[in-house]
Amino acid sequence: MSVELDHAMVPSRNRKAAAELLATLLGVPWAESGVGPFCAVYLNEGLTLDFDQADGPFPLQHYCFRVSEAEFDGIVARIRARGIEYRSTPHGPANMQVNTQHGGRIVYWSEPDGHVWEALTVSYARQPRSPPPQPLPVLPKPPAPRRLVANSSTTFSFTCTTGTTTSCAMRSIGLMVKASFDRFHSDTITCPW
Repeated sequence: MSVELDHAMVPSRNRKAAAELLATLLGVPWAESGVGPFCAVYLNEGLTLDFDQADGPFPLQHYCFRVSEAEFDGIVARIRARGIEYRSTPHGPANMQVNTQHGGRIVYWSEPDGHVWEALTVSYARQPRSPPPQPLPVLPKPPAPRRLVANSSTTFSFTCTTGTTTSCAMRSIGLMVKASFDRFHSDTITCPW
């Protein structure tokens, strides 16, 4: 079973006005009343933000919404239409710019109630994973050594295929030829007899 967030509480000075403003900016439905004394903003089929009336001071929170490119354009247009200041970073002055440094677009604003609201098109917290490393290929087994039969007029040619140094020894009609060669200097040696 996967764990899913069902709802979160949002403290506000005026729960009705705050819920209505956020729902309007995001382009989602909301309700003035529902379960308990909350004004609900329905973000999707499974997540609700429940705005609660705070009588005293409350901590400012950060809420981030991942949206499509078209939804992002709509959100920014509605923020501008309402005259709400926005910025490209979570904190700092309202520079009226959109951040494009993380592979998508991000915008921050502070209404309602001074919370840090964020909309983004690509999650910088969940960048695409690199594919897992591929296993090394299984190399074919080298061929078994061959037995050579020769007479006094046979010429042999050897090619190094198994490493940096290969030694070959042959006996034929009482003669022994030993050849050693380095793969980096010569790939072939010919031994006549």
